[in-house]
Amino acid sequence: MWIYNDYIEVANLIINIENVYKSLNKNLLSYSKGLHMDKKISTGIPEVDELLDGGLEPSAITEFYGYNWRLVKMLMHRIIGEISLRRYIDIIYNQLFDGLDPYLLLRIVKKLGGNWDIAESNIRLIRCFKPEDLIEALSHYRGDLLVIVDPYLHIDDPIKKWVEASSISAAIYKLLLNEVTIIVFNKTFHIGYRPSGGNFHHHIIHYLVRVEAGGEGYILLKLEKSPLKRGGYKLLSTDSFIGIESSKQQVLYSWMEVYRDG
Repeated sequence: MWIYNDYIEVANLIINIENVYKSLNKNLLSYSKGLHMDKKISTGIPEVDELLDGGLEPSAITEFYGYNWRLVKMLMHRIIGEISLRRYIDIIYNQLFDGLDPYLLLRIVKKLGGNWDIAESNIRLIRCFKPEDLIEALSHYRGDLLVIVDPYLHIDDPIKKWVEASSISAAIYKLLLNEVTIIVFNKTFHIGYRPSGGNFHHHIIHYLVRVEAGGEGYILLKLEKSPLKRGGYKLLSTDSFIGIESSKQQVLYSWMEVYRDG
């Protein structure tokens, strides 16, 4: 049974969301007109860039999601490895295990012929252990390229806990006010047909790509949402993914190790 404070909390959240929409209205119009086409950020994977009409849209939200979390993580590590060789990239993730694997990133970077010292110095990590941590981290973020991994991990049911889920979505959406380019790697909700996070989260995404198995040796990428075209798909060979399997589970202190022997 709801009490008075619950209604106040929901009302404040709705007002907050409406203010964000109003503030970002001009940006949304620019996305629909494709005004950032000449400033796209390459993921380093030609098939992904082609699917996204040239790469990541600046000051927009691009999400890769799927029921098979292993495939989503494969793509996540490859994109992070590619981008980290060229520029700073910040990562917010909620997991102690089964999250970002520094050993896998090391193998990817070396296979690409890159310098691990450069890549490692370009990667900055932010850890969160509960929804409040994530919202606080998002509200204080001041970079320009952010990867968010599994943002609704601690929301077991975004329908029943829609206030909490919508609060996270609103915090993500607010980053566009500071012209942050956002990449989300997300799981699916329940049986796997929609991204986790609920309807509001689905609404704020500009580019939505579903990741799933595409037959033996391939990953299928389906563009389900885009302001520039109706959809599309690309097949990505798993041969292009280096170090698909992690040798062991890693935790945060792995990043403190010095990689000398590769």
